[in-house]
Amino acid sequence: MKKLYSKLLVVALTLCTTVAFSQNDLVFTGLISGSISGQPKALEIYVVNDVADLSTYGIANANNGNPSGGVTKFDFPAISATAGTYIYVAAQNDGFEAYFGFAPDYIATNMALNVNGNDVLELYYNGTVIDYMGEIGVDGTGEPWEYLKGWMYRNDGTGPNTTFTLTEWVFSGINATVTTTNADAPNPMPIGTYSADGDIEPSTPLTIMEIQETTDPSGDSPHVGQGVITSGIVTAVANNGFWIQDGEGAWTGIFVRTAEAPTVSMGDDVTIDATVQESNGLTRLNNHTALTVNSSGNALPAPTGLTTGSAGVEDYESVLITIAGATCVDDDFGFSQWIINDGSGQYMVGFQAGMYNADPVNFTTYDVTGIAYYSFNDFKILPRTADDVVIAGEVTGLSFEVSELFVNETDGTVTVNVEITNASSTATSVEVAVTGGTAVLGTHFEFNDPTSLIFEANVTESQSFTFDLIDDDEANENRTIIFGFQNASSGVMFGNSVLEVTINDDDTEVVITPIGVVAEVNADGVAINVGEVYTITGIVHGVNMRPAGLTMIVIDETGGISLFGPTPVDYVVTEGDSVIVTGQVDQYRGLTQLSFITSIELISPGHDLMDPIVTTELHEDLESLLVTVECVYLVDPTQWKTTGTSAFNVKITDGADLLMDMRILPLRERLILIEKETIFMFYTLPTA
Repeated sequence: MKKLYSKLLVVALTLCTTVAFSQNDLVFTGLISGSISGQPKALEIYVVNDVADLSTYGIANANNGNPSGGVTKFDFPAISATAGTYIYVAAQNDGFEAYFGFAPDYIATNMALNVNGNDVLELYYNGTVIDYMGEIGVDGTGEPWEYLKGWMYRNDGTGPNTTFTLTEWVFSGINATVTTTNADAPNPMPIGTYSADGDIEPSTPLTIMEIQETTDPSGDSPHVGQGVITSGIVTAVANNGFWIQDGEGAWTGIFVRTAEAPTVSMGDDVTIDATVQESNGLTRLNNHTALTVNSSGNALPAPTGLTTGSAGVEDYESVLITIAGATCVDDDFGFSQWIINDGSGQYMVGFQAGMYNADPVNFTTYDVTGIAYYSFNDFKILPRTADDVVIAGEVTGLSFEVSELFVNETDGTVTVNVEITNASSTATSVEVAVTGGTAVLGTHFEFNDPTSLIFEANVTESQSFTFDLIDDDEANENRTIIFGFQNASSGVMFGNSVLEVTINDDDTEVVITPIGVVAEVNADGVAINVGEVYTITGIVHGVNMRPAGLTMIVIDETGGISLFGPTPVDYVVTEGDSVIVTGQVDQYRGLTQLSFITSIELISPGHDLMDPIVTTELHEDLESLLVTVECVYLVDPTQWKTTGTSAFNVKITDGADLLMDMRILPLRERLILIEKETIFMFYTLPTA
């Protein structure tokens, strides 16, 4: 029994060894989720050992914190893979090739790479997960491993691992893939650099100043992507990292990003081994492999004194600074940020989670101390505690009541208020002047430029100024007026000091289409523009032939057209009027007309009519035009009705070539052709 047990143990060990070896043949090493249209969603897999049949491996994803589905969405083909090579799988070919400069090995089908920075990828071997990218069952949004518009890459000598471990990975942070190629990215993905042996190049000892100081106009460190070892005193701590500083002045501070809330404290002297990165313009240390607290309770470097006009430069990024006597001129700039000005220019006070969120008051003067920072294209100072924001006094401030104002061209006189804060014990004066915009003074608006405003001593009521809009009849783009302050009393600070007025144009550009184009027909006489809406202009010929609604003729130099409306309109049809009409083309019993009339506008009355066209036959080209037929008589005089008020038809002829129908509308005095085979005549019975 003992001998049999030993044999079984050997077999079991052999099986376990074989499985473990196969599981380590492939390992996830990189994942990228591009930031703009066409950039890749792709992953890198390293072949640790020769693989005879890749079809035993597959890929799946678990999105938005959902658990694993247990089913692969992409399976490799039944081919071999050679140890030491990389396999690249992408969601599509063109974006990958454009970004990395070579084509991927495989295009993932069935949404296997449908990931958006917060999703988990799984590597399967024979139906069992052997490696993860991301923590299964966790939505990665806000997690240290989030790769939205960024990437993650595996540290050498680690993986595969059925437990996702942060220390095995390097993360770009979100919004890192901001260029069209990986080579141009400020923090490129280190594609194709993974080593299974863990042969990592040792980090280089550098001072913070050596890491930070740069002559590159972009402000990027000359050591981006390098592992460095550096030391400094912790000057501030936030939820996602901390700042260290070595000495005082320019280039002496740097931010250290941590995957979790840092455990260091202000005053700690630390040594860190980490990678230099650029993240949205901020130089930082990330993915540290070692962090040592050498001592605690050390004195912090003295803050460097700067002005609001001089603080916003690369030199002081991540340095502890202080700004004295700066007035809050905008207490709510959004995202818990506010604006200060000591007279040398504006500067932003920001907020970082885990640090102090101040509650400033406009036109209160503060002494502000904190970390000089850069994010979202703005330099700013980050106060650490309440002690970093000290009230130093208050000043008189003037602000436009609003910074944007939208008016209509027809609004006439517009009144704008100017507010005063901390009214002075003496009168305060300021001038409001036009400082820019596309509207022209005297043409588009009237304004006494500049206008002086006087605020009486100790009076907090607003003062106002006015400007008058000039309405024109031309359609144009919206215009703007920009007002600003000038020549204020000594010591006055400006808050909202720019007012942009947008003048909305109320004139609609009307596109006039020639009647000949609107009424165009094909070879069969069928209107080609049926259903289209047009605006025409022309001269009214004749009268309204439909008192209960509208039937009239309008003619321009290109042709004529009938207008039809089932109900009365607010226009009294008068021959010789010049009108603008908008309606929809249709065709009724062969007659092309504008119906569904939406507007008829009288331009001017008393215009000449077209010269009648003399004809002996009626045809398509004469439809809705004024014509003359000469020397005609009734074929059958009994067709002429001498009683009643209804319209009727009679046949007329010249005794030779001409024979046509003429429609009679009683008690009218004009001939107009509006149908292909009929003359409309408004006439009493002729006497001869």
